[in-house]
Amino acid sequence: MKKIILISIVLICSNGPSSTQADIKDPLPIQMESKYVTDRSLWGSLIFDRDKVSGSHQLIEDKRKIMDVIETYHRHWLDRRNKEVSELLDEEIIRFRDGRITYGLNDTLNRIVNESRGERPSGYASSMQLEIVDMQIHSEINFSIALYSIGIKGGARWEYSDLATVFQIFNKVDDKWKIIGHIENFRLDNPNVKKLPDTIPNRRSAFNFDFVYPVKDLHRAIDFYSPLLGSPEIVTPTSASFRAGDYLF
Repeated sequence: MKKIILISIVLICSNGPSSTQADIKDPLPIQMESKYVTDRSLWGSLIFDRDKVSGSHQLIEDKRKIMDVIETYHRHWLDRRNKEVSELLDEEIIRFRDGRITYGLNDTLNRIVNESRGERPSGYASSMQLEIVDMQIHSEINFSIALYSIGIKGGARWEYSDLATVFQIFNKVDDKWKIIGHIENFRLDNPNVKKLPDTIPNRRSAFNFDFVYPVKDLHRAIDFYSPLLGSPEIVTPTSASFRAGDYLF
């Protein structure tokens, strides 16, 4: 599915007659209207309703253990507890995420260590919130698979959303389940996952992204940016708005 992104850049003159301190401190409409970016208790949270998990199982206890592994994996990933993540992975794991594939525990762990968890303000391991939904687990004696979606919220300065579809394979050794296969895709949609308003940037629908940059001399800034971006679409005594372009991807 093609996604439409409209990007605009707004210059705000900090010395203009109607400029206020609020213009500089809170330049993004999404930031000012978003509970997520202003409520830090939401950052790093993991939501998982186990009662809504479906599938087939030879043993109910195995279903519980696999759910434990999945929840613990994402909890440690959010918290950047890489050693604890490694303990959930099989030595022969194959992991495909965001267009890159890794083979074996060491290669996979090196990749996980460097993966983004969203913006990372001081004192926080992540500004993301993950919600695991629409999970199906099918298990045999020593082999199991799980398919589910992860609704993602994030942003410490402005709110955004994303959606991941995850397929995992588990191997049972000495009564302990470990992840031996992991495929994670960000290009699929899921009608069972709650969609956020169009004002919140996401990879599932068209969105507008406004970037606001404060300047001291508005006329000089317009002269500088016009050769790069074209003439501004809107000019006021204290601001100028440029359209950076319409992109399809």
